[in-house]
Amino acid sequence: MAKEKRDLSKLLAAAKADSERASKVWKPAPGDSIAGTVSKMRYLPGKGLSDDGKKIKYLSVTLADQNGELIVVPCGMILQDLFEEKGIMPGDDVAIFYKGKEPTGSGQKVGIYSLATNRE
Repeated sequence: MAKEKRDLSKLLAAAKADSERASKVWKPAPGDSIAGTVSKMRYLPGKGLSDDGKKIKYLSVTLADQNGELIVVPCGMILQDLFEEKGIMPGDDVAIFYKGKEPTGSGQKVGIYSLATNRE
């Protein structure tokens, strides 16, 4: 019995799109902002363990700016929480503002962000 030929062009296009790499990583200074369309969201292994003993994972978001350039936004805990609370998904438009670092009640400094999206 002859094997039926299948069109794999869509699968090849998906693999090619997934292989695109961002050429920039966003490293904001206080007062910086960035906007774009979320093209990819990945959870990467972090250092240390969470309170429940599981390995920490952090969110890395790739944005396509208005020129189509891909920019990676590594998310700290605060920004990751905002993405998760707002239910951001690939295809959503977002704008991120970095206020700077502020001390917590314990004195540890954390990055303070605000996040706007077309999901709201």
